Amino acid sequence: MDRVVEELGTLLVVCHANICRSPLIEHLLRRELAGAGVAGGIRVESAGTHAIVGAELCVVCARAIEDDDALAASDGGDAHRARQLDVEMLDRADLVIVASGAERAAAARISPASRDRTFTLLEAAALAEVMADRDGDHALAPGATGAALRSLAEGLAAQRGLATPVAAPQPPRGRWARLFSRETEPPATFDLDDVHMLGVDGHQPMIETARGAVARFADFALTR
Repeated sequence: MDRVVEELGTLLVVCHANICRSPLIEHLLRRELAGAGVAGGIRVESAGTHAIVGAELCVVCARAIEDDDALAASDGGDAHRARQLDVEMLDRADLVIVASGAERAAAARISPASRDRTFTLLEAAALAEVMADRDGDHALAPGATGAALRSLAEGLAAQRGLATPVAAPQPPRGRWARLFSRETEPPATFDLDDVHMLGVDGHQPMIETARGAVARFADFALTR
């Protein structure tokens, strides 16, 4: 039986165009909320810093959402249309999850007040783990008040600088790129790179990284 959680707040997901990374993360977060038995209370929405308003979901991410599980048909993926990020969205959001530092900077320019509650997805996952290790359970537990999501954002902000970025998986390179490039370790980062123009194979590392990061974040943000 679902537990009804009232008015925990709004979680806003942001990427560049709102057709690839942010709708995927939005779907994954909705799935985690449903899996935790939350029947309401947390509004999850997404937008883009440079959206072509009304554009449809990226074909590759749409397929990933469709293949993900039975929840895909009811989580709004089919009806998704790109939205342009604005100050009103940022100001009403209790927690803002962005794909990369570029979107975090853009959000801060639009709404400086949102800076302290804005995190990249990979950063939020790492900070949630640090927060739980240091202070114990910080889940959005049964009986949580309307300030629960905002309190979670404040808890994450208090741990900034204590999480270590990791090397992100790289998209596969073509034969000539492998022959003529020097092998180097990918840089450690909290960014989920924009792979929209890289085709199906180029999307897969991003999709798997997003899935893992959302699962890590949910382990500390939600009561199972």
